[in-house]
Amino acid sequence: MPSEPVLTENDVYRLIGNSRRRAVINILLSENESVMLSELARQTAAVTSEREDTDPSDIYKSVYVSLQQNHLPKLDERGVVEYDADAGTVAPGPELYRFGPYVQQQPSDAPLDRLRHLDPRVVVVLVTIGVVLGFLLALVAGVAA
Repeated sequence: MPSEPVLTENDVYRLIGNSRRRAVINILLSENESVMLSELARQTAAVTSEREDTDPSDIYKSVYVSLQQNHLPKLDERGVVEYDADAGTVAPGPELYRFGPYVQQQPSDAPLDRLRHLDPRVVVVLVTIGVVLGFLLALVAGVAA
């Protein structure tokens, strides 16, 4: 009898390539226990709304439905979660813990995501400073040559 296929690194990246699946994985890694689908959708909406600069209640229904119909079945099929649609629960699966190092390194959770929330005037000032410093460095390098 063939054994279950092991997740490759490409599989892992494909699964965490979606912000909602990534949020589910992070939530389950931190909870480390079974969670009701409604609570998981609420927490996922909260995480997603920060990135999309929206109110969590505005996207809750969309998040709930996409988790229920798409993301959780996909994660369940790969052993990342154990999704019981009838009971409305989601528990850590045997493969979940392989994702810890990957989700903590995701660029969408990093500084570039935080830049979206900066005042545009601050961004203009920072870019201007960078251009001026670049010009001065080129000028100094030209004089030294």
